[in-house]
Amino acid sequence: MDDAYRKIAPVYDAVTSVFLRGPRRALVDACARFGVRRALDVGCGTGVLAAMMRERVDVVVGLDQSAAMLGMGTGRRPASDAGGKSARPAGAPEATPARPFFIQGDA
Repeated sequence: MDDAYRKIAPVYDAVTSVFLRGPRRALVDACARFGVRRALDVGCGTGVLAAMMRERVDVVVGLDQSAAMLGMGTGRRPASDAGGKSARPAGAPEATPARPFFIQGDA
């Protein structure tokens, strides 16, 4: 399968961040208000929203069909989950947010 986002992936965040920052923040805040504990970011692209959601949501999974888009985001996320865990066990004390899970696939 040809990756239609292969050419745009390197500049996607730079081009879209100014327009998407507000809506992304509003969605993260809404998830926190409603007590969302698990979220699926379908079409996550480089994973910016998934990473933002992980600050306030226990488990976040990002799903995208483009390996190029997922690859751009993977290297920029903080490696705060040195043990490879991406979710805090229920009842565990709050800690530095871990990374979301990312899956290449089609919704």
